[in-house]
Amino acid sequence: MHAEDKGTRIEAFFPNYYEDVWVGHSCKAILDGMQFAKADTQLSVLACAKNSEEKNIHPLLPRKLTRLLALPGCDAVAKSMLARRFERRLGRDIISYLWLSSPVELVQNARSRGSFVVREMINCSAQMRQRELDRAHDLLGWPNLTTIRDSEIERERKELLACDAVFCPNPMVRQSAREYGVKDDACIDCSYGWSEGRFTPHAHNPIPHDGINVVFAGTIDVRKGVPWLLQAWAQSKIAGTLYLAGRVDDQLSQLGASWLNQSSVKLLGHVKDISSVYNRADIFVFPSWEEGGPMVTLEAMAHGLPCVVTPMGTSGAVTKDEGVVVEAGSVEALTEALVRLANDADLRRQLGNAAFEKSLHYTWSRVGALRLERLNKTKAWLESQRT
Repeated sequence: MHAEDKGTRIEAFFPNYYEDVWVGHSCKAILDGMQFAKADTQLSVLACAKNSEEKNIHPLLPRKLTRLLALPGCDAVAKSMLARRFERRLGRDIISYLWLSSPVELVQNARSRGSFVVREMINCSAQMRQRELDRAHDLLGWPNLTTIRDSEIERERKELLACDAVFCPNPMVRQSAREYGVKDDACIDCSYGWSEGRFTPHAHNPIPHDGINVVFAGTIDVRKGVPWLLQAWAQSKIAGTLYLAGRVDDQLSQLGASWLNQSSVKLLGHVKDISSVYNRADIFVFPSWEEGGPMVTLEAMAHGLPCVVTPMGTSGAVTKDEGVVVEAGSVEALTEALVRLANDADLRRQLGNAAFEKSLHYTWSRVGALRLERLNKTKAWLESQRT
């Protein structure tokens, strides 16, 4: 806790239906961490799911009217109404914290009221995402079905440049913002976190089992690097099981069926209690091509798992001391890393214990407090340069 953080008032804008999962969970967890550090945090949302109402969450619509958002045109009208109401909550020395988008008009109106505006980047820029997905699909020889229009990229660029600062949850997000022209001192390095109430963190100590258990968690698709993981697993000939927790993408299901159908590959689908999977694992692997700050990596670290990840998959936390960082799209590097860890129990324990110790710095309360500190320092610095 820092004396300069006291009295900070943050008005967050989440133009979506809010429930305590996925991006909504991240937003609220960060705000709770900031509040723990003595900031006054408020959150404006379109509507709240059942059991998600709290005194500092301000929905535009009561839950019984949420169904209106599905009607043609109503979602856009509701978001416009939410933006106007949000603007009325702003004033001098209030920080506007924008999620999912930062429309230029909203940013300008917020700044005209004396508010400092910061944007959350939950992923790399659309421009970098398109570039990485093109590279990944070209390497496979598969068509890239995700096409981001130039107009979308230009809109995002203008939105980021309109803000005072941008939260960048990994070095590649910072790079993608800088490619848009966002100034270096407006990029706030940060991370995401893991929830202490979801599971019990522990050092490396897998539940006893036969063979080597390797686990991946996330959407099972090209973007997450799963085709290369499946090829590496086949080449490694490790005596064990590769567990894939998540939804299988249709393209991978069709074009990579032979890889998915290996007898030692187990598809788990969506797993509500992911801790039960981590607890039986020896190694966590996440070879993603494009991310913001994958929380699954941080959760795996909190379970004492050595991590095999790409630079995008590190969540800004994994180094050579906690795992092995490999190049995206390299079957050879993935194979070598998996074989090395599978054959060395002492190394798994050493890296897993280091991962656990580091994970203790990534609880949401610590993440929120550190974000608040860096936000206030960035705000003070940028405002001093304008006077």
